[in-house]
Amino acid sequence: MKSVNMSLDLFRDFNPAAIAQDEHLLGMLLEALTVRNCQWLQRRPDTPLLYPPQVYLQMGFQPHLPSSGIYYQTEPAGEENFDSWPKILRMGSGDCDDLCCARASELRIRFNDPAARPIFVGTQTAPDYILYHVLVLRGDGQIEDPSLILGMGETADAIREDMSAGIAGECDDCPEEYPTGDDWRWAA
Repeated sequence: MKSVNMSLDLFRDFNPAAIAQDEHLLGMLLEALTVRNCQWLQRRPDTPLLYPPQVYLQMGFQPHLPSSGIYYQTEPAGEENFDSWPKILRMGSGDCDDLCCARASELRIRFNDPAARPIFVGTQTAPDYILYHVLVLRGDGQIEDPSLILGMGETADAIREDMSAGIAGECDDCPEEYPTGDDWRWAA
């Protein structure tokens, strides 16, 4: 077997019980991709770093590997693929779920942060649609947004208005700078 592809119908039923179930599964899928990325980094410690060197320097880390050159790119409308480290390296880009699972694995394996994990927020943008955005919650409570760091632009203005930009804020389960009303979801 060379690959496993999975096709799931999530977020088709727009009722609170179905959304809660689908969000739970979404969290599990993000964690599964992060674990797979950790396995990749353990087997291939020479994998380039996700961010450009200056980002690591700002974080207080001396880069010891070259940068991957990966940048943020949305997927085609209506598509959602969860791509692993090797695939985003081949493509040269990824969207928020790809980048956050790669970054969480990098934090776990390379930066001794076993508690780093992908999380997501969502906002209802239409009567029957929730737009989700994936972030990284670091073990020290910092929220990191690899998509912003790697070039998420104009199409994400609505999300950026409601969230801290880049490496931001403290988090105690749900940071106060994120909306927490009925229109928002927070899951890990």
